[in-house]
Amino acid sequence: MSGFTNRALRNMLGGFQGTNFPTNFYAALVTAANAGTLDASAAADQGSDVIRIPATAHGMSAGNSVTISGSTNYDGNHVITAVAANTFDIIANYTAETFGGTETFYEGPGPDTNIFSDSPGGEIAAGNGYTAGGIQLTKNSTDFPGLSENDTTDLALVQIKTLSWTASGGNLPSSGNGAAFLMLTDDNGTQSSREVWAWFDLGGQRTVSDTQSLSASSGELQLRQPPEIIP
Repeated sequence: MSGFTNRALRNMLGGFQGTNFPTNFYAALVTAANAGTLDASAAADQGSDVIRIPATAHGMSAGNSVTISGSTNYDGNHVITAVAANTFDIIANYTAETFGGTETFYEGPGPDTNIFSDSPGGEIAAGNGYTAGGIQLTKNSTDFPGLSENDTTDLALVQIKTLSWTASGGNLPSSGNGAAFLMLTDDNGTQSSREVWAWFDLGGQRTVSDTQSLSASSGELQLRQPPEIIP
């Protein structure tokens, strides 16, 4: 899985194992929003590692992310820093490229995705092997099998177990767009209010046929110790 965490840098490993973190987490699948193709035009350097990408009537919002595929230099997941009607800006190293008009994009969560209801595309359709809200994860060595801490760098790494959903009775999702992102949330009883701790780009809009499985592996959270305040 790829992507970035936007709320996981909270505490060190002791905090994760203790009461500073939720008792349980949920891993849910969400769809992309505002998918389309780039214009047959050039990327424009805006300076300070900001690149302007041409996409007529893209409909996306600053503060979310965009995943680009099929380009030579700009494939991957990027934060959208600004938008206009027919362009959007991302943070990237500039390399001259004129797009062919076949490169694709889709919008997803970003730094401003704080609770589950903030997700631009929303959750995938329930049914056929997927339960609304996703898979519950408990803070133990089964659901989080990799726990390590480096006191030199003040970083800790928490690895998430491989997560899998098997389609049953038809395609998964049962309708609508495919799964584009995995979202890790807390265990708030109101799903829409669940706090987003991390999200991961699945690298495409994934749909699997009956009896096939959609799996996500190698998910990690990086935890950082807050700086010490000396009076």
